[in-house]
Amino acid sequence: MRYFLFYLIALNLFWLPVVTTATNCVTQIDIPESECNALVEFFNSTTGAGWYDVFRGNWNVTNTPCSWAGVVCSDGHVIQIDKNANGLDGTLPDLTPLTHLEVLRLGDNQLTGTIDAAKLPASLEELSLSNNQLSGTPDLSALPNLTTVDFKFSLTANKSGQGTVTSSQAGISCGTDCSEAYDFNSVITLTASPAAGSTFVVWSGACSGTGTCQVTMNQAQNVTATFTAIKTYSLSVSRKGLGTGNLTGNSIDCGNNCSADYNANTVVTLTAASAADSLFTGWSGACSGTTPSCQVTMTQARNVTATFTPKTYRLSVSRKGLGTGNLTGNSIDCGNNCSADYNANTLVTLTAAPAADSLFAGWSGACSGTTPSCQVAMTQAQNVTATFTIKTYRLSVSRKGLGTGNLTGNSIDCGNNCSADYNANTVVVFILN
Repeated sequence: MRYFLFYLIALNLFWLPVVTTATNCVTQIDIPESECNALVEFFNSTTGAGWYDVFRGNWNVTNTPCSWAGVVCSDGHVIQIDKNANGLDGTLPDLTPLTHLEVLRLGDNQLTGTIDAAKLPASLEELSLSNNQLSGTPDLSALPNLTTVDFKFSLTANKSGQGTVTSSQAGISCGTDCSEAYDFNSVITLTASPAAGSTFVVWSGACSGTGTCQVTMNQAQNVTATFTAIKTYSLSVSRKGLGTGNLTGNSIDCGNNCSADYNANTVVTLTAASAADSLFTGWSGACSGTTPSCQVTMTQARNVTATFTPKTYRLSVSRKGLGTGNLTGNSIDCGNNCSADYNANTLVTLTAAPAADSLFAGWSGACSGTTPSCQVAMTQAQNVTATFTIKTYRLSVSRKGLGTGNLTGNSIDCGNNCSADYNANTVVVFILN
């Protein structure tokens, strides 16, 4: 217990000068009272008790302001304040009482508020305020001696979802490097690039909307790019009907590949191409109509069917000649039905069957020859003619006996001509003279 009390007493003695001692700007003799008061106000306004060097910097503790950490004096005036990266947090007070101040370095702190050039002394030659949380566009025309200005503000890129944000100027590739300091008033262009399977949605923060993001660096800025996963839907196409043909479209060749996945809202154009022997007759499912092309908007999974039918050609058959007979073949019995329609490339076999009193004499048109059967390939409309002739029989007459006379009849005069050929079933009348 005795040692603990000793520790408490020692700790209080250590803190006592900081707590109880303050600079008296009236009695100090380093610099004018107004400059001393400006330094004390600067200390208080920027949360001096939280500075990184507060315990060794002597600010607002001793009556020798020119010995305070970061203060440089010349000829009884403050000419430089250097508190870069020292934990300053707060707003800049009026520093115009520091009438001989030439250098003010306050970069890499957490100063806030606007940059008001009217609160800076006209004697300033160098001003550094980079990487704070300051804002505004100061009018530096009131500082005629200013030759070196270092205003850099931090631009931080954030992202939600899968993608990257990059800057047109070197510095940001987020991904990996999401923050960079840029010169005051520079304009930085940010580009959002979605990862595979994602899409860019919107900017927020210092940018908005979905267009190009341009950030003017007149203060510390934050920008967020939002990405979202792309929805995909499957499009399946199929063919039906007895005809043949192909269906093509973005990533589809059916044919070979009859389905594909598409990003939501993709417009897919499908084209139906019939084979030479077929006709496209229409769409069903997510497409309709009979035009060869259709468009499908992929707001959900879709199915499309194309119907193909074979081309058809008419085969017409006829008979000629004095004979009679019948012609038959696939769907033809002529006879009764002397024409029929066939799918393209159908091979039709025709057979000629003469009546009992007739003979088949041969084919003409799309068939030739004299064999009773012929084959017709239906590559176009075709015409076939079968010729039938009547069977003929020879009638021969003769005379006998010791008497004489003449026999006459159709084409016969026996005397001279004692035989003739007649169509089957002809009735021949003879006359005896």
